[in-house]
Amino acid sequence: MFKRKHDSRSKLQKIYDEKLLSAIYDAMNDWNRAKETVISIDDADEELISQTQLARAKYLFLYHEARIRGTKGDRLMPGAARSEHDFLE
Repeated sequence: MFKRKHDSRSKLQKIYDEKLLSAIYDAMNDWNRAKETVISIDDADEELISQTQLARAKYLFLYHEARIRGTKGDRLMPGAARSEHDFLE
């Protein structure tokens, strides 16, 4: 009886972990695209820089949530929070 409930919970957890990883990969791609845009444009305006910072914050939030949940993915960037810290600050 309890095993069945636990199995359904683990199935749900796997489904939501997959959705979380998908959201993280999308956010990572958005952030990388925004960084490349800012780098390629010599005179980037404040709005473009703000959009890049927002994309970074979204990725880092989702990444932090995945760490809390113990979610593992093959394309997560574990050093992104530290290595890109000084990018736009």
